[in-house]
Amino acid sequence: MLKYVYRRLLQLIPILIGITVINFGIMFLSPSDPAERELVLRGMMVSQETLDAMRADLGLDRPFWVQYGHWTLNLLRGDLGNSYASGRPVMTEIRERLPHTISLAAGAMLMTMVVSIPLGLLAAVRQNGIWDYLIRVATFVGGTMPGFLVGLLLIYVFALRLNWQPVISDGSLRSMILPVITLALAMTCKYIRQIRAAILEELDKEYVWGARARGVKEKYILYRNVLKNSMLTIITLVGLSVGYLLGGTAIVEIIFTWPGMGKLVMDAINMRDYPVVQGYVIWMAIIFVSVNLLTDLSYRFLNPRIRLSNELA
Repeated sequence: MLKYVYRRLLQLIPILIGITVINFGIMFLSPSDPAERELVLRGMMVSQETLDAMRADLGLDRPFWVQYGHWTLNLLRGDLGNSYASGRPVMTEIRERLPHTISLAAGAMLMTMVVSIPLGLLAAVRQNGIWDYLIRVATFVGGTMPGFLVGLLLIYVFALRLNWQPVISDGSLRSMILPVITLALAMTCKYIRQIRAAILEELDKEYVWGARARGVKEKYILYRNVLKNSMLTIITLVGLSVGYLLGGTAIVEIIFTWPGMGKLVMDAINMRDYPVVQGYVIWMAIIFVSVNLLTDLSYRFLNPRIRLSNELA
């Protein structure tokens, strides 16, 4: 197992290096001048002399590879530079916002799992029955609704009309409810369909028919065999959803004014705050590849055949 982990970590190094090159290169090729933007934010007169001085102060007058090398060395030391807009270290900005995004993503994932697994199992067990049709129609309708529309509808009903929730989020647990529901709705609909398909596939296998022929109880077959063997599909969905949750919360955070990473990076893009955008991309890449690694490791624990095939390879 340790050899497998080391090998996977070595494979991740060139991926992360490629992400840093693309990330820095896109910012370098951007038509907007960060030095000019910095002068405007400071309320200074933009002239060629002040612009050249600011570019030299920010190190923007150096060649690409010199700037990239300097930025990479600072990155390895945990220094992502300072925000052009606030003047604060980017790491401080991320450290303050990242927990809010993670809590939002964790809440959405928890709600998705709690709802989708029982409903997916029910739809599969009651295949072509009334419950199956109702669940499939509901997932189709819910899956076609865009997140921003769901968020606006929830605000209108529960915040403006019923006054049950705050209109503007303050980062509290109570104000998490509507953003979490908005994020979880589309994922739940997708999960239910995928879990239903995975369970139906398992129910049609020979070991299920053999267990039924031996008189094993249906509940035991479902919960101890079928659901356990369907966990690989569920774990795959969870691993793929992490990138969506961490990178796709921006619209939801803006709608609910949630103080997370999505709102931070959208504000940074609007203000051409490149250090914040670069720091956001790096952190999301690290989290995404780490979750993918954990997902692959979980396969080896849950399915001995995968573990054996890797050892034989």
